[in-house]
Amino acid sequence: MITAVGDFNENDLVGLINRYFSDWKNPESPLKQEEEVKNSKNTTESSIQLEGREQIAVILGSPAPPRFGRDTYAFHILNGILGEGIGSRLGRSIRETGLTYHVSSIYLPFASRGRLAIILLTSPSAFREALGKLKDELSKLAESPVSRNELRLEKASYIGHQELGMMKYSAISRVLLNYASMNLPLDHDRNSLRIIAELTEIDLQKAAERWLGRGITYLSVAGAVNKDLV
Repeated sequence: MITAVGDFNENDLVGLINRYFSDWKNPESPLKQEEEVKNSKNTTESSIQLEGREQIAVILGSPAPPRFGRDTYAFHILNGILGEGIGSRLGRSIRETGLTYHVSSIYLPFASRGRLAIILLTSPSAFREALGKLKDELSKLAESPVSRNELRLEKASYIGHQELGMMKYSAISRVLLNYASMNLPLDHDRNSLRIIAELTEIDLQKAAERWLGRGITYLSVAGAVNKDLV
């Protein structure tokens, strides 16, 4: 699939495409089929002690909606409220209180499953409290709606980021290519932003209940950690 964006002559462009790609052939052997992967339904924990280290790195994961799930858009906004930037909930409750020098979250919506991943960099003395607050923030999202102001600000941030990201032709062509390869309409971004704009506090809470409310987490800890800490 090829996409083109900008001021160009269609016939000239087609001629260039034929010139450079006319000798391409379909592979003789079938392409490898992707295997569908499911989220684990069991909580897991792992830790490794690194001798001589004075810090601890923590990654906590949780199941999340897949790329085109009913809660996908709500989770994009939930992730922003939870851990994107210093002004997020994790930024205020953990980083700004001196328990860590870095905390952030990322939502990874893969085709057949999703993952909410949170990274925490802290010290042995603050490890327990920081991890406890992290888990508390996850529970709060599933137990009560976010505030109207949190939702309004995060929706505005998300929509603004998407709009500014489409300022260059290269970005537009890349987005359109992705849509075409996934058999999505080329105005998918417009539809996505409309859905984002219409999300309510209850939409976010219901999504958090369905995914974070299960209490399933995958915890990985490395650094100056011992059995007494984990």
